[in-house]
Amino acid sequence: MSGIILAGFLIFLRPIHPTENYTLLQFFSETLPRVSAVFILELLAYFFIHLYRLSLVEDKYYHNETTNLENQYLALKIALDKKNQAMIDACLQKLLATERNPVLDKGQATREILHERNQLSQAQTLFELLRLVEATSKNDGGKTSKSDSEEKK
Repeated sequence: MSGIILAGFLIFLRPIHPTENYTLLQFFSETLPRVSAVFILELLAYFFIHLYRLSLVEDKYYHNETTNLENQYLALKIALDKKNQAMIDACLQKLLATERNPVLDKGQATREILHERNQLSQAQTLFELLRLVEATSKNDGGKTSKSDSEEKK
């Protein structure tokens, strides 16, 4: 949103020329550098926002792992304090069975894998749409040139 506001300021806050013969070429020569600067700034902002989101996801993951280990350790400590052998055995089994790097079976996926697949499918859809637009513009360009050549005859 801030990029759109910035683009509006950069585009429409141009110096007012006293001459009446202000051409479209002059307008684009003044606005194109401004628009490209806004575009580059927006790309940079989205890049850092993406990195920030990834760091938040990783931080949440490690926090959850730490909390799980702390809870299991607390349960073991309580079992040792109560000297309950059955509870100690259960806690130790749970701690030993904890897999830090699980191997996924066929067909299983983590949230991160599903998110990456979703992004990949969106990118592929976007590229297909761009190819269709390019093919359509090439086909329309050919028809226009034929009609122009027929008018010249």
